[in-house]
Amino acid sequence: RARPYLHLIAGELEQRDLPGELALLPVLESGYRTDVVSPYGAAGLWQFMGGTGNKFGLEIDRWYDGRLDAVRSTGAALNYLNALHDRFDGDWLLAVAA
Repeated sequence: RARPYLHLIAGELEQRDLPGELALLPVLESGYRTDVVSPYGAAGLWQFMGGTGNKFGLEIDRWYDGRLDAVRSTGAALNYLNALHDRFDGDWLLAVAA
């Protein structure tokens, strides 16, 4: 399931000079499925909750859910991971755990 998205994610990680291992997070979050919604309301490849998705620029309304868009949600997820990385003083383990 990762094949359609891995090139996109790896390219974004390289462009942003982020660790390549971050491309494995969607395996844990969604099994690389863009259409999955958790029982708690997290959705998409990166399993964004609605409020967090909005905070990182994902449009969510009655007709469109940016959390289910692989390109937009990947950009938002990497922005979020960068913010967590900064918040935890450069510690990737804490950023990923958060």
